[in-house]
Amino acid sequence: MLIIDIDNFKSVNDRLGHAIGDEVIKNVVNKINSVINPADIAGRIGGDEFMVYAANADESSAAKLCESLCGIIKSDVSSEDITVRISASIGAAVSPVHGRTFDELYRCADIAMYVTKSGGKDNFTIYDGQERPEYHGRTSDM
Repeated sequence: MLIIDIDNFKSVNDRLGHAIGDEVIKNVVNKINSVINPADIAGRIGGDEFMVYAANADESSAAKLCESLCGIIKSDVSSEDITVRISASIGAAVSPVHGRTFDELYRCADIAMYVTKSGGKDNFTIYDGQERPEYHGRTSDM
């Protein structure tokens, strides 16, 4: 299970307007759908957060998916002379290692996503079994 949060989305809405924010959401949805497998399930869980259930994924394939999503979502959004860089902060949890139920996996993926955000955003963290896991994402190329 992956939880994806769009970095700097509030700034898009505040500086560029909600119409452009809506376009960013649609664009991110299309990018997520272009990367996931047909058996995977993706959905918006609120505001600027999305969830992906990657069927049959292990830690290695989850990390590859997170890497792809970080790369494809990162972009600049512009209007007139204002540009906002968006990216994704992703947390992942793998069943059965991190949980077997939706609630267990969601909790672990959410913790991992907040670790990513506190580590500088534009990255991902695979949950490692700790209440406050260490940051295990890729090195940002920004």
